[in-house]
Amino acid sequence: MKARALQQQESALYELFAKRPEGIKPGLARIHAALACVSWAGAIPPVITIGGTNGKGTTAGMLWHLLAAAGLRAGLFSSPHLCRFSERIQCTHRQINDEILLKELGDLQRELPQEIYESLSFFEVNTLLALQTFIRSDCQLLVLEVGLGGRWDACNIVDSVAAVVTSIDRDHVEYLGSSYGGIGAEKLGIARPQRPLFWGERYTDAKAGLRESLETQQRAREFVLYERGKHFALNGEGSLGISLPDLPQLTLKLPTFFRGFPLLLQENFALSLSVFYWLLFQEKLSPDCRLGEEGISPETFIQQVAARCGAANIPWAASLVGRFQRLRVRDSSASFELISDVSHNPAGIGEFILYLKAQGLINDQGLKIPGFFSCLYDKEVEEMLDEVSRYFSPLLLFQSANPRSFSRQHLAAPYQQLPLFADFSKAWHYAYTNWHAYPQPWALCGSVAALGEVFSYFRAFPPQRSYQQILHGSFAL
Repeated sequence: MKARALQQQESALYELFAKRPEGIKPGLARIHAALACVSWAGAIPPVITIGGTNGKGTTAGMLWHLLAAAGLRAGLFSSPHLCRFSERIQCTHRQINDEILLKELGDLQRELPQEIYESLSFFEVNTLLALQTFIRSDCQLLVLEVGLGGRWDACNIVDSVAAVVTSIDRDHVEYLGSSYGGIGAEKLGIARPQRPLFWGERYTDAKAGLRESLETQQRAREFVLYERGKHFALNGEGSLGISLPDLPQLTLKLPTFFRGFPLLLQENFALSLSVFYWLLFQEKLSPDCRLGEEGISPETFIQQVAARCGAANIPWAASLVGRFQRLRVRDSSASFELISDVSHNPAGIGEFILYLKAQGLINDQGLKIPGFFSCLYDKEVEEMLDEVSRYFSPLLLFQSANPRSFSRQHLAAPYQQLPLFADFSKAWHYAYTNWHAYPQPWALCGSVAALGEVFSYFRAFPPQRSYQQILHGSFAL
């Protein structure tokens, strides 16, 4: 009965996908009209909005984890989900499940005129659902991860107290264009006048037109720019230097458990720590969401919070699952290791390859690793296959249940002979029965949808896992 009830809840929530086949609908007029109809519109807590091409999910999740460690009631809205819809909407102090979201969705539908509700895109409904759930859960501060772009994203209906752009690269070019400057301008649409914009891009001056776009947008939007390398930066000794104008300078040692993580995750954690440090000094925020403790300096307080990160009683965001993650899968006779990453675009694949090289698992002299790969057909399929085929051997392709999953017709001529399995279970069965020939770890990368199906296959559902399992997973087959 419990399993059947869960299936019914998931089915009702997933009707949101089916009801909106038109997909992405640019513009904010529809969601503004909807927001004007709801009773809670004036009760939205302070918001941090996080955008960027890659890294926004991990940065948002890490900031949310810091807020949890500080004892704040914080909400996290992230997308897409891996296994369950409720991963998108999380609270530090309350477990949000599909049953709760079903009730909230019904209340939202009753409050909105039918013609307005029907006009909304899936992501617009999802954003309103998240805001309503956070308000009714008595959250003090919200972390919202942008879905696509920034300027026209549904999250941008809220005037955030600070914004973050993690990185700029090419993705969703049909909506954002292919120039770095143009993509940057779209992402910077989440910035607000006289409020901070934390800029996390590591290669601003190496990407044509990006520096000029950043400077142009800063003049036009009049935001306060805090830039990686200038206002916050990691050093080689496992510590973070923060030097924000008008605030005390700080050198902060990263938690011990974080120092062995991939550089990209360390960089994103440093970015989230810098935002958290800024928040400590914001006396103009609602008194209900101020951080810190009386009699303790902000510098001491952030050290204490950083030290609490990773504790068993501090919730860890589902948006951190599948990022450079090791899965140790055991059955009665053997143990197998997968190294997984949601590398859903060429830049993400590049970071994953760098990580595998740093681990000594691959190199440019012919050392390869066996691997699985899956992606969506509207991504740069050939460019990603060019990269993974250089370092993965054998390379097993598999399709996901997502309607946008690639198929053989999307493979360029050099890759037509690669094995392509109808789903992960079939690819896994092939690898499992041949594992003795390739005893080293296998790589696993691709779309969030594909990795979500892998986690579901192994019953490794994110909300049930501690940070140790999320980042150093160990799951029974």
